[in-house]
Amino acid sequence: MRRVGVYLFLVLLFGFGFWRWGNKREFKLFESSRILMDTLVTISLYDRDEAHSQRVMKAGFQEIERVEEVMTTYQEGSEVWSINQAAGDSSVPVGAALFEVISRSLTYSRLTEGAFDPTVRPLEDLWGFTKDKYRVPKEGEIEMVFPLVGYKWVRLDSLHQRIFLPLKGQGIDLGGVAKGYASDRAAEVMERMGVPGGIVNAGGDTRLWGKKPGGELWRVAIRHPRQQGEFIGYLDLSSQGVATSGDYERCFFWEGKRYHHLLDPTTGYPSDSCVSVTVIAPTAEEADILATGAFVMGPKRGREFLEALPGVKGVIFYERDGILRSCLTRGMRKIYIPEKNLASFGR
Repeated sequence: MRRVGVYLFLVLLFGFGFWRWGNKREFKLFESSRILMDTLVTISLYDRDEAHSQRVMKAGFQEIERVEEVMTTYQEGSEVWSINQAAGDSSVPVGAALFEVISRSLTYSRLTEGAFDPTVRPLEDLWGFTKDKYRVPKEGEIEMVFPLVGYKWVRLDSLHQRIFLPLKGQGIDLGGVAKGYASDRAAEVMERMGVPGGIVNAGGDTRLWGKKPGGELWRVAIRHPRQQGEFIGYLDLSSQGVATSGDYERCFFWEGKRYHHLLDPTTGYPSDSCVSVTVIAPTAEEADILATGAFVMGPKRGREFLEALPGVKGVIFYERDGILRSCLTRGMRKIYIPEKNLASFGR
């Protein structure tokens, strides 16, 4: 589920612009941004040397480009594009990275009981989200597409590392996982190059590693889902992944009703129980998937699901009687810093 726009904003509080890390040479903050994977990707890191920092960030961006070339559905010849083109005809050989990502995606599809489903591409096409030509499907159109959707259709051949979609018209879209995975890979590359702390933010799918100089945590701000340019809360984190799914970016209004790209695979319509979900997990890939799954599940079921997962925390925002409310997991209540006072349940 391709998402455009930044859901998380990074608040880097760095005083006078430099810190001492481990009583060694001074570290300075360096930052660079590019448009990749159809979103704004920003890398922020601390380093002693500007030339070295530029080499490191270049390597991080190159890793994200590598992931995009494999996992995009929009570039002819990509591995995902090839799987979709061969649907109903033949299996497709893929690289280890894509095979592992799709395999993990299907595992989470089972865990979420289908709330996260990488095979919703036919529904996204129907709603016009894949080409930004939005429309409300006519009566009967969703029912015609339903037989093509379902993670259980995907056939994995681990022996020969091939993937097969058995019905023509089926399609995989990794928009709900690829940016998180790319953030993880880029962070790992840059950490191996000797940078002890930094952030990769790919359109809100964020991976943090290490801490700021002096041992301070990174502060991540969560966008207010109903007030443009405002924050609704903050998180102080290190060496984790964080991601947000919201109904406010890729959306359109028809006859006074909001329609967005986070589709419920069981109904074919946008899930309307939540307005945004932010998840903290060990990796950005996992946070990316779980934010989408919990969004589709709804506040109560989504929170219960996140509570049961080790190392996972979440905050869910939803509307009731015209009032924006919050629902937090127990672990999130310990670290979430609210910007606005909100009614909540589950405390």
